[in-house]
Parts: sequence; C-alpha cells; structure tokens
Amino acid sequence: MRISPAESRAREHKAGLLTRLRRDARGNTLAMMAMATIPLAGMVGSAVDIGRGYLIKSRLQQACDAGALGARRAMPGTTMDANAVAQGTRFFNVNFSPNTAGTTSSAFSLAASLTGEVTGTATAVVPMTITRVFGTDNITLTVTCGARLEIPNTDVMFVLDTTGSMNDCPDNSACNGNASSKIAGIRSAVMDFYDTMATSMPVGAQLRYGFVPYSSTVNVGATLSSAWVPDNYTYRSRVANFNTAVYLGTAGTPAVTTETYGSALTSSQCNSYGSNLNYPTSSSSSQTTGTAPANTTQTSVSFQSWGGSGSGTGTCRRTKTVTVTTYVTKYRFTNWSYSSVSLPTNTFKSGSMVRVATGTPANTDYSDTSRSYDALELAALPTYTGTELDTTWGGCIEERDTVANATFSYGSLPSNAYDLDLDAVPSSAATMWRPWWPEVVWTSSWRPYDSAASGYAACPAAARKMGIMTRADVQSYVNTLIAIGGTYHDTGMIWGARLISPTGIFASENATAPNGQPITRNIVFMTDGQMAPNQNIYGLYGLEVADQRVSGGNFSDLTNRHNSRFRAMCDAARAKNIRIWVVGFGTSLSSDMTACADPGQAFQASNTATLRAQFAQIASQIARLRLSQ
Repeated sequence: MRISPAESRAREHKAGLLTRLRRDARGNTLAMMAMATIPLAGMVGSAVDIGRGYLIKSRLQQACDAGALGARRAMPGTTMDANAVAQGTRFFNVNFSPNTAGTTSSAFSLAASLTGEVTGTATAVVPMTITRVFGTDNITLTVTCGARLEIPNTDVMFVLDTTGSMNDCPDNSACNGNASSKIAGIRSAVMDFYDTMATSMPVGAQLRYGFVPYSSTVNVGATLSSAWVPDNYTYRSRVANFNTAVYLGTAGTPAVTTETYGSALTSSQCNSYGSNLNYPTSSSSSQTTGTAPANTTQTSVSFQSWGGSGSGTGTCRRTKTVTVTTYVTKYRFTNWSYSSVSLPTNTFKSGSMVRVATGTPANTDYSDTSRSYDALELAALPTYTGTELDTTWGGCIEERDTVANATFSYGSLPSNAYDLDLDAVPSSAATMWRPWWPEVVWTSSWRPYDSAASGYAACPAAARKMGIMTRADVQSYVNTLIAIGGTYHDTGMIWGARLISPTGIFASENATAPNGQPITRNIVFMTDGQMAPNQNIYGLYGLEVADQRVSGGNFSDLTNRHNSRFRAMCDAARAKNIRIWVVGFGTSLSSDMTACADPGQAFQASNTATLRAQFAQIASQIARLRLSQ
C-alpha cells in the first residue's frame, strides 16, 4: 500500500512528537496528576465520611447508654413497663435527637431480662457526602447497650436518734408517740428504704443492715463478748455505815426461891417485906446489877404469905426471882457515805437478777460487825427491812476510759482515749465496756429513779449489729424503737461506726462477703434535735456531774466537747471508706451535722412524707447504676 508524501510527513511528525514527549519529563507530572485525581478523591471522601460515621456512632452509643440507664432507673422492679420505655426513649432522644448530624431514620428499642437487666439497640441512617459519587448513598449504624441497677455487697447502718422528743409530732407539738409522731415516721421511713433496696437487689449480692438507736447511751450489751465486760467496776455510789453499837440481851432462865423472914411481924410489916427487896431498908421490889455488854442480873421479890392472924404477929414468906441476862454486840445504821464504790458485775452482766437496796435502814436493822455496806451487800443483809429493787442488765453501757480534752481531731486522737478507738479489742480494765447500772449510782442529791431528785437516766432499744434481715425482721425491729432520753450525737456515731467497721471488733463478720466482691458501707444518721448534753444525766460517760469524764469540770463547755467527739468520729468513719448520710427530721441541720455528712448527702425533712421520700432517695443513690455493656 502506497503512502502519499503528505501522509508520510504526518507520520514522521507524529513519531517525532511522541519521541520528544518520551524524552521530555516536564510533561509527565501533569499527566500523572490527572490520572490520580479520581482515586484520590475517592480516598479523601471515604476518610471524611468514615470519620463522620465514627463521630455519629459515638453519639449514638452515648444516647443508647443514656436510654438504657434511664429505662432501668424507671423500672418497677425487674419489669419493663410502658413508663420505663417512655423514660428510656426520652433519654435517648435528648442525647440523639432526630436528624443529628444529618442522620435519618434513627430508632431505639428496649428489652429487659428476667433479672431486670436492660438491653437496648439503636440505629441511625447516615447519608454519605463525597463517596456518594462512587455509588454509596448512605450507611446504617447499629449499636447495642445495656444497664443493670446493681447493688454491690452493701452494708447499711442506721444510727437513729430515739430521744424523748421523738414522741412529738414533726412540728414538735405533742403527739404522745401516736401514728403522727416522729418515732412512727422513722419506722415507716426505714421500711421505705428497705423496699427500695429490695427491688434493686441483684442475684448473688449481699445486703446487710444494722441499727444503733441512741440517746444518752446505747444498748449494745447483746453484741459484746462477756470477756469485754469487767467482773468488777467502780461506780459513783454510796455505802451504808453501820457503826452505832447496840447491845442485844438474852435473859436466862429465872431462878425462883422462897425466903422466910422474922417470927413476930405484923401483916403490914410482912407486906412491906414482900415488896421491898432490901427490907427494912427502903427500896423497890427489884433491882438490876451489872452493865451491858457484861452480864446483868435482875433480882425481884413478891409477897407470898404471912404466918399470923387477926392483929397478931407471925412469920413472913416471900418469893425471890433472879434472872441473869447475857449480851451480844450489834451495830445499827449511822449514816451514808457517798464515794466511788467497787461493785461486782459478774452476775449482773450475765443477765441474772441482782437485788439492790435503795432505802435507808431502820434502827432495828443490825450488823454483826462495825462496817459499811454497798447497795448489794445491804440488800443481802438478813436484818435489812428497807426498800429494794430487783435489777437486770438491759444492755446499755458506760464507755471505756477516755480523756477530758476540750477538742479532738481524728488525725491526732490521744492514745488513751479508748472510747474513740473504733477498732481496739479490749485487753485491760481501761479498755473494757461497763454495764450501765443506774440503780447503784448515787450522790447526796442524785437518784435516777426518784422524781424528787435531780437525776435522769434512760436506756434506748437494743442495737443490732450488721446482718442479713428479711422485711419481717426489719419491721419487727423498728417496732421495738422507743423514744426516751437526751440527745448525744457522739454516742450514736461512735457505736454506729464501731459496729460497721471492717477492721474492728467485728472484723471477722464485716471485712469480706461470701461472694468475695467488695462491700460498700453506709451510715444513715437521723436526728430530730441538736446536741443537748446535761451533767445530771447518767449515760455513756457515767454521771458527768460527779465523774467529769468529758467536761473535766467545765460544764459550761459540755456541748462543744461532745460535738468535737462527734465530728472526730464522723471523720474516723469516713477514713474507713464509710459513706455518711445525715437527715434532720423536724430540726435544722447544724454545721456539725452538715460537716459530718459526705458532700451532697445531708438532708432536712419537716414532715413524715418528706422523710420517707428522702430515705427512699438515699436508698436509690446507694443502689448504684452501672453499665453492663
């Protein structure tokens, strides 16, 4: 095939152009960029859309989590009802509203297992932007979530003010302990707390309760080992002094003889002889010789007969009686001495009855020896005829040894303030707890059971250490609460913290749970009044007016001193990771009460309805919500 000259020249030109282009590198970059533009645009667009998808999926996950938590919080027990679904959906929509970041067709669904665990599924359609040109219009994102209302192993110690004012109404008007009273209100509030916790209890978790009702002392005797209570303790008391001597005589058998006198006595003379021991000397018909306690002899005579007749004379006869009396020396009551008296407590602490003399001995009550008698010895004295009381230890205590400092700080507690040591097991007399025994406590003007005297003593209901309790157990227990005594917040906090402590006298019971999981510990402290100590109250620290264990004699500063102990014990409990909740019922919260509570955990209730709601709220907060996915 012939090629024309023009075509030949064209071919030569084209071949020359390609050769020149091949040899010239300056044009290659532009060509390569043109060819790479399309795949590069695809990669950039994918990165942008994928990054946007990740951000949206994160938002979707957060919204799903919030919805699951909201639904679980609203569930009545383990049932997913319509209200729970509505609450969960509302939480989801707040966190992922329709069209968030340009999404379409978002959806959220919920379900609950038989154990109450919530599962949620959320989806959203994400329209693509740059990658749309490559045929991907949108992607569908799906996330799952779950939540359970979980109580880890939980201990709750109720420290409850059960002082006399709890018999009043919440507005402090008289209620006399009826259904409208504060004591009735706290019973209901505790049951609301229990019910809230019970509906949230997961399988396998341990939930325990303890109670410390308090006033001026606490009733913890049933929780203590007998070895922690001494067999003798020195109380502020009195002794009866029997040192006035009395001689009690015993007459012997009378010796009777007949005496004959004279031979020419007239009748008148004979009568005189018969009634005159020393006739014709003038004297009486009897006489006693000797002085007790030596023997005494009584001699007496009496007319027997006259031997004459008419106005004549004759012999006179008389009867003579001699009685010898022997004596023993006894002693009767002289006076009382008021002082510190060591008394045996071994029988009393065992729960057995101990008889105590409370009256003044009569002049006819005698002792064999000159000595003093304490209240127990006097009651056992065979000749004692005064008043007595049969006493049995109800479980209230006097605290172990302390120091009368004006202030206390948890970080620097004195080593000999054993009362503020929450953990130490008793190892000496100073570190033991003593039976509270008001019937043996006396001063010259103080008698706890005598309305005419200045004293007062009250023992609240028995405390209960940490343990698993059924609803019936709790109801039965709160029904035993009585309103009596004065307000000593430190008394309640010392023993509430002591009974829940994981490292103290009950560490073997409190330190771990059977399932091996951690334990959260909580003190719920409720009071209806301010700290109100009084030196004339016999309580946890003995009789302050006499013992001065807290005041050191400075009674005007007594309230501040007790508040300082209270605050130190709040800090001591918190140092053991015990959370403290404080509720004032019908009273304002003092700065000390607020400071005792963990942040945000101090509440105030002016009526029973509010108190019940707050107890339920505290229970809900203790039952911590946790994500399960």
